[in-house]
Amino acid sequence: MSEMMLSPEMLGYFTEDDLQDIPDDSGVYCVFSAAEDTSSGEMDVKSLLFIGHHRNLRHAIMHHEDKAKWRDRLKEGEELWFSAALCSLANCERLEAALVYAHKPPLNRRYVDTFPFDQTVVHVMGKKRLLMNPFTVERHEA
Repeated sequence: MSEMMLSPEMLGYFTEDDLQDIPDDSGVYCVFSAAEDTSSGEMDVKSLLFIGHHRNLRHAIMHHEDKAKWRDRLKEGEELWFSAALCSLANCERLEAALVYAHKPPLNRRYVDTFPFDQTVVHVMGKKRLLMNPFTVERHEA
């Protein structure tokens, strides 16, 4: 392995009603809680719940086995929102691992305490609220 720089572009936010608009390509996805912002009156992301990767983003989100756990984390007035970034299948796991290791979402278990890859620099582009940017993750074995 070697050092790598990854620059995912988050494609925006999608509600559960918008899932058909998520690409069916490989990449990473984030699951957020969203609620109305009291100052603006508009919906906005509030917390990052989960990060995953898949060869088919739309399918992964629409049919994820932990969807009930995601909903259980919502407070009154909140809803699930999703974001996604395309990534080659060869780099998806590494990008997911870097994002999870850096952000430690409460519903992720894998990669929260370990990062089994060489140094990885991540520069997130696009709609990236609640995601650190840029950040570097070093190999860390448990």
